[in-house]
Amino acid sequence: MGTIQPWTITSGGINSVILKVNNDDFEKAKRIIDDYERGNLNIELEETENK
Repeated sequence: MGTIQPWTITSGGINSVILKVNNDDFEKAKRIIDDYERGNLNIELEETENK
């Protein structure tokens, strides 16, 4: 959702979000999105080192 004026809220319409993913993580991110779109909401998280 976004604000147009301090008192007006809009849903943003079609393609209202741009997701930027590092090329190194692209395949993993794509699998997460594909699973979500298929209704598989059981996303397993991996612990990673902070870079």
